[in-house]
Amino acid sequence: MQAPPPWARAAFDHAARIATRPHPPTGFRAAAALGRIASRMGVHGPPPSDIARLLPEASSRLCASAARQIAANHVRNHALIALVRGGGLESLARGTAFEIGGDGIRDRARARRPALLATWHVGATLGLGAALHRLGVPVLMIREGPFFPSTSTVQVLSNQGSAEERALILRRAVEWLRDGGHVMAALDGGGPPQSAAVPCLGRGVTLSRGVLALARLVQAPVIPVVARWMPDGTISARAYPALPPPEAKSPPADFERRLAEEAGRWLEEYIRQQPGELWPSSLRWLLAATPFESGGPA
Repeated sequence: MQAPPPWARAAFDHAARIATRPHPPTGFRAAAALGRIASRMGVHGPPPSDIARLLPEASSRLCASAARQIAANHVRNHALIALVRGGGLESLARGTAFEIGGDGIRDRARARRPALLATWHVGATLGLGAALHRLGVPVLMIREGPFFPSTSTVQVLSNQGSAEERALILRRAVEWLRDGGHVMAALDGGGPPQSAAVPCLGRGVTLSRGVLALARLVQAPVIPVVARWMPDGTISARAYPALPPPEAKSPPADFERRLAEEAGRWLEEYIRQQPGELWPSSLRWLLAATPFESGGPA
């Protein structure tokens, strides 16, 4: 990864935040342009060689395009975080258009059928909370950061506390799901506790055990959800079909391992189709993972 001067990166982020304040979609388009310029200057985003390391079969043109898109998204996401911290999810919901497709999230919520909405560190992840708020879908969002206030529909909890505090959050999430609610949390790149290593892009990655344990305890479906930046500066949120569930009577360790394997397969397919949606941190996380052999990490 490149290591540009901190002031250079901060200058692009500051310009993006200023551009976003008056009219978010217009500002996000400007932020994307700034990110692409910063990528060409080596200030933001990964070098194309990092994409090639992750996807050896990808063409040099695709690697260069993905690197520029990662930088554009990174600058936009910094502006998005500043917007949400300043005005909450409501400010983003007012200024940006959303669409939830896929697995009928709103219908599930109305029928009080619980679901685990599994997010990833890709695209415009913060837009998911705003999308659900705009749709009026109650959800308990568990985040590691950056933290921001709850809304009338999206209850936000920070998962950065002690083991005891994380246990309390898990208990609350179980109660929320058993009451027919939705819980949203990231599966990748989080803190402890972690799953056993599972294959993804030829590497052994570990996923959040919290999501896996919730699925096992409540037998709720795990539905991948992502949000992507659109060319017009808006955000499109999508829910995908639920991951294939393990047998309900599987031993706990087997249940979580099999579900983690399905999640790893889903993430690999998504990244192969959309490598430019990776965050710099998720790219580093994948590149740092050790090769995975049939019996486990090498």
